[in-house]
Amino acid sequence: MPDNHALRLQTSASSTRRLPLPGIVIAAVLAGCGGGGGGGGGSDGGSPAAQVSPTTLTFDKQFVGSASAAQTITVSNSGTGSLTISNISITGTNAAAFAQTNTCGAPLLAGGTCTVNVTFTPSAAGAFSAAVSFTTNGSSNPSVALSGTGAQATLTTNPATSLSFGNAPVGQATPAQNVAITNTGAGPLYVTGASVSGTNAADFSLTNNCPSGTPIGSGNGQSPSCIISVVFTPQATGSRSATLNIVSSGGNSPTSIQLSGSATQVSWTWVHGQTITNNPPVYGTLGVPSSTASPGGRWNVSSWTDSSGNVWVFGGSGVSTTGTLGDFNDLWKYSPGTNQWTWVGGPNTITDAGSYGTQGVASSTNWPACRASATTWTDSSGNFWLFGGWCNASARGNSSFNDLWMYNPTTGQWTWMSGSMTVIVPDTVVAGGAGVYGTQGVAAASNVPGARMGAVSWTDLSGNLWLFGGNSNLNDLWTYNLTSKQWTWVSGANTTGASGVYGTEGTPAAANVPGARNAGAAWTDAAGNFWLFGGTSNLTSISNYSDLWKFSPGTSQWTWVNGSSTSSGPAGGTPVFGTPNNSPGTAGIAWTDAAAGNFWLLGDYGDLWQYSVSANQWTWVFGPSTPPANNSTPVYGTQGQASPSNTPGKRAGAATWRDSAGHLWLYGGGAGTNDVWESSPL
Repeated sequence: MPDNHALRLQTSASSTRRLPLPGIVIAAVLAGCGGGGGGGGGSDGGSPAAQVSPTTLTFDKQFVGSASAAQTITVSNSGTGSLTISNISITGTNAAAFAQTNTCGAPLLAGGTCTVNVTFTPSAAGAFSAAVSFTTNGSSNPSVALSGTGAQATLTTNPATSLSFGNAPVGQATPAQNVAITNTGAGPLYVTGASVSGTNAADFSLTNNCPSGTPIGSGNGQSPSCIISVVFTPQATGSRSATLNIVSSGGNSPTSIQLSGSATQVSWTWVHGQTITNNPPVYGTLGVPSSTASPGGRWNVSSWTDSSGNVWVFGGSGVSTTGTLGDFNDLWKYSPGTNQWTWVGGPNTITDAGSYGTQGVASSTNWPACRASATTWTDSSGNFWLFGGWCNASARGNSSFNDLWMYNPTTGQWTWMSGSMTVIVPDTVVAGGAGVYGTQGVAAASNVPGARMGAVSWTDLSGNLWLFGGNSNLNDLWTYNLTSKQWTWVSGANTTGASGVYGTEGTPAAANVPGARNAGAAWTDAAGNFWLFGGTSNLTSISNYSDLWKFSPGTSQWTWVNGSSTSSGPAGGTPVFGTPNNSPGTAGIAWTDAAAGNFWLLGDYGDLWQYSVSANQWTWVFGPSTPPANNSTPVYGTQGQASPSNTPGKRAGAATWRDSAGHLWLYGGGAGTNDVWESSPL
């Protein structure tokens, strides 16, 4: 039997000694050697157990490419045996976005702890997820769920995707349009570059006001932090396009804006008439179109355009068939399709007194008296309306009128609608003398504007007729209701010589009103607002305006839109060319662009301008930029042939219209010509 109570000691390779010991001593030795105790895999005989806290880690928005602050996981041994952690790894879909360092290299005795530090470095904006996984000798292998959100600056533009410049003449720069840059993401945004590429990149130029070293703050709804301005200068006709490319630190870089525009070559065609001034009329046969018939050289005519595109011309000043200077009251029609004039009615002499007939009753014998610088409208039924004017007629005295007439082009009959038949106020005392103002804002059968010439006119969306100013010394605004056949004094002074009240530029106000003037340029926009540019004043001496006004019929308020609040000398203001503050010097002759909402003006230099209501800017389109010799003499070229070098020159007092194809037309005006001109489509 073995001796279980002896301790065998080997003293050398060849000898062994056995020492007898009590059993209690053997047990103590064994315990001191750390052995024994099976179960649970612990080398010390206990059962280790790994626990982690917390069990999830969430990282708030972290800028892309930057490391977060570390978050800590505590690992503890809640068992009785020694815990060995053989592996700590990050696993899962976005494991690469997370990193860990730890202090868990040595086994953990019961109750012992170590730590794992985790950081998050997103590579893109959006949600990320992974897990920290542990391999141990314990009863289970815990894990910690990881989540985080990558945050990045986002470049947002206004407009979002495209910028359209509409139509512009070849070689002429448009007003600048802006692309507003906003950071709608998180973190700083840096705009590192902007360029134009594409088919017609040379047609578009930009000014980048976003310094590359200056960050743009984050936050939805933030005001634009910087602006990129783009100007369109077409190099050729037709459609033009390019792309604005914006490079930034934003997650959506590069950002692209599509640029587009179209271009026309502005050219004029001398269509009809002669190249000399003061031509007398050639009447031909009444009512019969003729290629040789012509009203002769005239200025300050009254005109209308019918639904067929024909232009009708009444009266004006010029030289009679006998060579005498005077004012007419004949009616003519010009057909652009046939390039022929027709003498429609009225006497073939000057200084005629007309025939009023019975007020409100149409008649083939009714006819307005001679006059120039009258005010005209066309109603929705196609009838022509005529108010006031001036006649230099010794038989009646040099007189202004305040009579209102309607002409029906279908029946060929005039109707005297309102105003004086027998009281012709001498021009020297007209100053509103024949007017009956009544109560401002209240229509009445007895109300009537005073006699005047050169008033401007509009038609509102309800078909009512409006007129403003006249005589160089009036600034009253009136409306005539076609249904009630009554006048209403709307605003302005009921005396002469009133100065303007400009208020704050761009702000409507009940007290605002343009100063007294005549011969301004006027048009109506798509919303029914009335626009007035410039005009001539004679309050103390002859002077000209270059201010732009808007009147809202709905609120009865004027707005000073832009331009100078002071008048200039007799020669007129000086146009401003080629800058964002472009402006014609003074009013000339005008057309409206109903389709695009633009306004066209032929200035005193023969310079052609376009005003954009939406951009509140003038564009110099064509013609000289400095006062030419002889106050802009026409350059006719070859009759019937368009050329960019042709120009009608200065044309104050001409008849003007725009056809359905976008061509601008004019007849007469200036020094008393009888020529007809047509522009290229605009």
